[in-house]
Amino acid sequence: MHPPKEESSSTPRRSAKGRQRRVELVHAGIACLVTEGWPGLTHRKVAQQAEATLGLVRYHFGDLAGLHTAIAEQVSHDLLGPMTDELVSTTSVEELIVVFLTALEAGREEPTAIQLLIQIMVGTAYYPEVSRIVRTDLDTAKARLAAHLQELDPKWTATSALQAASLLVATCDGILLHGLVDPSAGNQHSRSQLHAVLRAILTSPGTGEPTPDH
Repeated sequence: MHPPKEESSSTPRRSAKGRQRRVELVHAGIACLVTEGWPGLTHRKVAQQAEATLGLVRYHFGDLAGLHTAIAEQVSHDLLGPMTDELVSTTSVEELIVVFLTALEAGREEPTAIQLLIQIMVGTAYYPEVSRIVRTDLDTAKARLAAHLQELDPKWTATSALQAASLLVATCDGILLHGLVDPSAGNQHSRSQLHAVLRAILTSPGTGEPTPDH
């Protein structure tokens, strides 16, 4: 798992030992989410998973919405942060596509990550606190990708770059989820086709090739 998401300024200050214990509880909550989904993510289940007291879990997270919020923050951070960092560190569209495809292939080999992706989408549909976090993180990731596209090619407008970034994120989610029902989606022929699709999405306006505005 990636480094924990930093606590907000509104979170009460805790000792180093308290912060570490909270991280352990979050990890336990994520394990519960993977195996049992949101209905199984309860204070009692987290306490059992972490071999902690029920009171300690309630102290760190408050009510159920607070527990959902903490878990969703970490999962969203883990799913979106590292991949976005890799994509915005590229120096060309071709490199960006290669990094994207490589990340997809790695993602298909991580069943836990796929389960978390499924659960975060389910949570967005049913729990307002989860929806708020995921939408905010998605907006941030798409804005970073859009700004990077404009850095790579000034011909991108703010609007078209954001449209392309949105399509890129949606493509990532769609491919990973589709791989659950059609494992052959990751074969070499499909990779070649996907490469062409990504080139079309990421071709900047003004080149005469398909763009997100057309």
